[in-house]
Amino acid sequence: MDDILIQVNRECSEIEEKFKIINRPLSINDLKYLKKIIVHLLFIKYMFFSEEDNIFYKLLILDLVSSLSSLLKEDERLFYMYSRSSIEMFYNISIHDKYFNKLNMEADGYYKAKKSFNNKISHLKKFKFTTEFKKLNEIYGDLSNQIHGSANIPTELGPYISSYIAKDDFKNKEKITNALIILEKLTLMYSYFFVNSPSMKATRENSFYKKKDMWHYFKSQINENHEI
Repeated sequence: MDDILIQVNRECSEIEEKFKIINRPLSINDLKYLKKIIVHLLFIKYMFFSEEDNIFYKLLILDLVSSLSSLLKEDERLFYMYSRSSIEMFYNISIHDKYFNKLNMEADGYYKAKKSFNNKISHLKKFKFTTEFKKLNEIYGDLSNQIHGSANIPTELGPYISSYIAKDDFKNKEKITNALIILEKLTLMYSYFFVNSPSMKATRENSFYKKKDMWHYFKSQINENHEI
């Protein structure tokens, strides 16, 4: 377990330093949210260790890391787009039985995936995810409103590009905090499902078969932090 704690602290320190480089140091509360996000991301990474060809898992990780990176790129709309996409990938991971990295493997659209996911969790025994499902869909709607509400049509291409390069959406520190809160909520709900859902049991056992200490650390962290 010491190894994973070292990795969590190292990842947090490296990201914190990147914010300092752009003259945007994170607050104590921001760092708390960041650490939880890192724990969740590392858990998801190790959760699918036994399924490295899982295309939806790769896309979920990519979306979440891109969401976090967009805070450094100072682009609020990118943050909303990647965060919203992560919800779509989470649903696709959870409803597909096999995840092969094939050219013809395509993710279901949001509404189809949402319906399939809702049907799946309604049949799970001794595990409820109804409240989290409702919250995910609320966040999805909020993110969509932010994406479409912030879309401005350029009248001239040159000035628009110059304006885009110069913009700084996260100059307000409160926006960074709010973005980290959103990301922490999303990653926690994903992780909570992967830790506890009976439908993910085989994946959990295969991936953590020789990593019992790591599994117990992640499980305790995620279940203790879970509040909806």
